[in-house]
Amino acid sequence: MKILGSDIRVGNIIEYKNDLWKCLKNQTSNRGNLRSHNQVELKSITKGTKLNERFRADETVEKASLEEKKFQFLYSANDEFFFMDSENFEQISINKTLVENCEKLLKENLEV
Repeated sequence: MKILGSDIRVGNIIEYKNDLWKCLKNQTSNRGNLRSHNQVELKSITKGTKLNERFRADETVEKASLEEKKFQFLYSANDEFFFMDSENFEQISINKTLVENCEKLLKENLEV
C-alpha cells in the first residue's frame, strides 16, 4: 500500500531502497514558500543500520504489509533470540538488533 511521505509515522514499516525500514523518529517541516517535507530516521530491519531521509509531502513510499503472529520466547544465545510459533511449533531466530531494548523483559516461555 502506498502512503505519502507526509504520512510516515514513528513505528511504521516501509519498503525503501530494496529493504524494510522502521521509522524511529519523524519531524514534519513547512518553511515559508518551500514545500513541506518529513525528515525521518529509519532503521533497517534486516541489517540494523540507520538512515536519515527527507521525504517530500507529495512523494509516495510503499508501506510494508506485515502479518502478526503469536510466538513463544524460548532462549537467547550469543546475539540471537529464539522463538517458537505457537500454531505449528516452528522455531525461528532473530538478531539482537531487532529486539532492541526489550531483551531484559523477555522471560522463558513468554508469549509475544
